[in-house]
Amino acid sequence: MFLILAAFLAPMPVRALEKAPPKDHRRVILDRLGEILVKEGFALGVDFRRWSDHVDKYRDRIRAAQDEQEFLSVVNQALAEFGISHLKLKTKRQMRRKRQGTKYGIGLFPMPQEKGLLVTWVVPDSPADQAGLRPGDLILSVDHQDVDDPADVLTRTGKNREFMWMHREKPRQAEIRDALFRQEELEPARILNGDLLLIRIPSFDSGIYHPKKVAKLFESADTARVLMLDMRSNPGGDIDHLKHLLSLLFPSGTPLFHEIRAHHLNEAGLKPRQVPEDVSGFLKQRFSRDQPLGRLHKAGRYRSYPSVPVVVLVDHWTASSAEIFAAVVQEHQRGVVIGSPTQGLVLPSMTFSLPHGFRVQVPVSDLVTFGGRRLENDPVIPDHPLPPQKTANEEQLILAVLEYLDL
Repeated sequence: MFLILAAFLAPMPVRALEKAPPKDHRRVILDRLGEILVKEGFALGVDFRRWSDHVDKYRDRIRAAQDEQEFLSVVNQALAEFGISHLKLKTKRQMRRKRQGTKYGIGLFPMPQEKGLLVTWVVPDSPADQAGLRPGDLILSVDHQDVDDPADVLTRTGKNREFMWMHREKPRQAEIRDALFRQEELEPARILNGDLLLIRIPSFDSGIYHPKKVAKLFESADTARVLMLDMRSNPGGDIDHLKHLLSLLFPSGTPLFHEIRAHHLNEAGLKPRQVPEDVSGFLKQRFSRDQPLGRLHKAGRYRSYPSVPVVVLVDHWTASSAEIFAAVVQEHQRGVVIGSPTQGLVLPSMTFSLPHGFRVQVPVSDLVTFGGRRLENDPVIPDHPLPPQKTANEEQLILAVLEYLDL
């Protein structure tokens, strides 16, 4: 358990950006990163031995990086050449904040739109929230520069920036500065329209998702006409927590999803290079022949609510374990998914230590549904798709759910 100082309960400025590591340190960091990728990394269809090729493309920019943020950004661009998720260079400081339940930034989730960036979610009590930004707002500019890329607002500068946005067709502006803020936590279940139970699951991460607390939130599900699970902007998290939540909806023993690791290929008599570029097609073919791969995860023995109708709310920033959750509900026809298409970023990962205070997040397995669907680069498409603006606006979203369910 980590002790969180009271000062962390409200946003607070932190010191200016750190300097980039010395050039000799950079070489050591990158060499060790490559060793970890080859030894520990796994994702179907990916050859991590190509790290040296990718880093060579960015070597001059890596050498020229002036501060830590720029160094992280360029190295992560090199890692992005692999074309997969959950592969990222981080600092020890970032990982410590995550364990403590804090984050550094402004606390919003933006999505590109024709004339700016749509705010899909705002973390309560974050700098963005305190400045008055709300889900459904449209950010027009930052420091008088038009914005069209989430990086335009998410890149941390440590400085005051002037935001201009539209809120319900009225212009607003404010100076916003990156700061430490508490990550969103579980909140009490809400009863809507008399008998609709709404439970928000902001993350499956340890420290945010508490199985006993979640089970407590479900106690009213027996009498609910509909159970709505809000997964909007849920970035995913622990597989065990994903299984726990699914186990509250399905009878014990229900097959949920497969987790594929490198040794599962060996057990099937396959080598990594035998997996074609069309990984999804390869998996569908095997599963259709009753030749599944990997460890099958099943629903555990918990008090479950298998009869209450379920609605899963998703949006552009729903990712990883939250996407698997929605896909399992769809595949088993356990409920309906409503909202906007998800991220398509679904690879279980681990974090490994690097020299000089850095860490690297590396995928170590693949997740596919019981039926063999791989969601990496293949987002969940809702059963009832809605425009992002309507998905971001809770009032409009709930009305759309009621209309869809004819309630």
